[in-house]
Amino acid sequence: MSTKLSSPFVHTVLVAPPYLLSPLFTPCSRQIAVMGRNNIVNVSAANPIDACMEKLLARDVRHLMLRESSTNQNSRLIGIISIKDVVKCALEKHKAQSNKLEDIITYQTIVNSAN
Repeated sequence: MSTKLSSPFVHTVLVAPPYLLSPLFTPCSRQIAVMGRNNIVNVSAANPIDACMEKLLARDVRHLMLRESSTNQNSRLIGIISIKDVVKCALEKHKAQSNKLEDIITYQTIVNSAN
């Protein structure tokens, strides 16, 4: 005598790997371990914004560790700089340069029209 399932779906039993059964394992800890990177890029306060942008692009990272010394891994961590911080600063720098050029052009136009 065969029994029919009340549900039309096939039920499967999944066997969990041993590390998932460990009491120390949590889904969050696994994700952090998988997502964590070991290619940390350090900069110091002396680094110009352009150099920070180059490091972000060259190393394909979105954050830089701001340390007292960029060459010493054990130097004190001052902060974390994101790509947003670097782009914001670069845009402000370029806007200031643009405004300065615009002032020069406007001044030259006024001087030339006065003559």
